[in-house]
Amino acid sequence: MTAIASDLKPVRVLVRQLDYITKGINPLGDEVDRMATAYGPGDPHLDPAMRSDLEPESQEYADAASDYRFGQLIMVRPYAYIGLIQSGAVRDITTDEDGEEVEPEEELLDVNTASVDQLAEWIKEERPTINDVVQASGGDPDVARKLLEAEAQAQSGESRKGVVEGLTAVISRG
Repeated sequence: MTAIASDLKPVRVLVRQLDYITKGINPLGDEVDRMATAYGPGDPHLDPAMRSDLEPESQEYADAASDYRFGQLIMVRPYAYIGLIQSGAVRDITTDEDGEEVEPEEELLDVNTASVDQLAEWIKEERPTINDVVQASGGDPDVARKLLEAEAQAQSGESRKGVVEGLTAVISRG
């Protein structure tokens, strides 16, 4: 980072698009607030594969791939930091002794051992597609029953028709 970024807080964007205030330099060389836009995980604006100017082995490509996977790394003003963290729009980053970012480990949900409540939370939070929910059963009728119950719980009793049909088919084949 540049010298002007010393009092900014580094965070990763979690929402689709975020307009935020950061530091900039005007044409006279004075420090000023400036508006910037950043993007969250998986946004096409960040996809390094869409940029022909990047060499796949370069650090810039690796940084772009990290932004694409985890959300854009941005520097925000301290007064904006608290509100953005509390709203869930951004998350803190952690660094190692060398100041390099430590990427968060993904916690994978094991559908075989997860409770109905955990599966319902997964459906609410992650919003998997109908095919994702049906495929998560792995063809196991017991898991399909749990997923069916979790779908109903997550959707407040209004289960998606495709999920019901797909999981019912898994249960009947069982």
